Amino acid sequence: MRQIRSSMRSRCASLAGIAVALAALGAATARAGGAHYAIVDSWRLGGSGGWDYLTVDAPRHRLFVTRGDHVEVVDTTSGKEIGRIANTAGVHGVALAPDLKRGYTSNGRANSRDG
Repeated sequence: MRQIRSSMRSRCASLAGIAVALAALGAATARAGGAHYAIVDSWRLGGSGGWDYLTVDAPRHRLFVTRGDHVEVVDTTSGKEIGRIANTAGVHGVALAPDLKRGYTSNGRANSRDG
């Protein structure tokens, strides 16, 4: 029993040390002029259900929102839906291959990928 308590104390001390080190690193990064993030716009997107992953194609001003059985394509300059990729059963994410001018979806329920 004593050995277990000692081991738990050692683990807690290690975790506390890691937490302090991460906090110090975060503070140093903030002081060093790390990345600054801000909300520049927000849009209310319709549709039923939730969403899984978002993918941004910044050069083409597109946001891909996976919605379970389809992907909504949103114009990031206006916030309006400009397209829809249908029949993607259980879609989780979108991967873009700009050099190939292609995009791919991973479809969990269909156990497939489309491109």
